[in-house]
Amino acid sequence: MPIFHASSIDLAIYAAPKCGITKLKQLMEPESPYPPDLFIEYEDGLSLPRVKYRVIVVRSHPKRVLSTYYDKIVDPYHDAGGWRHNHASPNNDQTPYQGYTSFGHWVSTLAWNAWDGHIQPYLVHPISRAAILQDFYQGEDCIFKFVSTESLADNLRVALNEKLGLMLAHGKDWWRKRTVHSINYSTALPHPSNYGADMWSQVPYENLYNCFKDNNALPAPVLMYDDQTMITLQSQLGYVCDQQYLRLFSEGAKDFFDNQYHLFSI
Repeated sequence: MPIFHASSIDLAIYAAPKCGITKLKQLMEPESPYPPDLFIEYEDGLSLPRVKYRVIVVRSHPKRVLSTYYDKIVDPYHDAGGWRHNHASPNNDQTPYQGYTSFGHWVSTLAWNAWDGHIQPYLVHPISRAAILQDFYQGEDCIFKFVSTESLADNLRVALNEKLGLMLAHGKDWWRKRTVHSINYSTALPHPSNYGADMWSQVPYENLYNCFKDNNALPAPVLMYDDQTMITLQSQLGYVCDQQYLRLFSEGAKDFFDNQYHLFSI
């Protein structure tokens, strides 16, 4: 749950889980196009010094919820911290998931798994909340910038390069390079009936795992979100509050959420 702080330019990047953290951590690796000591990583906002420029990375809730399901329940890569490597089921002492037999089941029971920061609303998660609530009503001089995970390679790169006085195209190829183990999504897959259901949202998680083994890809969000599954997700109060209230923190935030990025986009 990191915050990346660059004290030399009075800037911090706040990223809740499933919001580009893997790529952001690479900012501190030797291959990064920036100085290795530019950023310090904080695990919470309590020890972070007051920061003027606050970049908050967000990802649409449908994509974030699906990514969590794929990563934590389907576990296609047998991740070292995943249940396939260490346990017999997604429901265990370390990850006591419930309601996960299919993606549709998962979306209909999200509240049962509210302990998991990967799916918590941004107004609730401690990382994004730290950016928003620090000096609440006292931080008129703070500058908020919201950036989507899809635009990291462009918008965050430009914002960071501007602050550092670099050419705007600096590090362009590095920013666009995919992270290792990014799960491939596809719309060109066999019919879901090949995996036990008429709709992808109802395919059992083990059959989704088989789909990945067969095709080296999992269904893209547009396949997984049928009308009912999408309506169920859109009825989540915390997610609705994110879309309605994050836009109020600055004029830039209003433009971002009204015209550039919607938290229910797929």
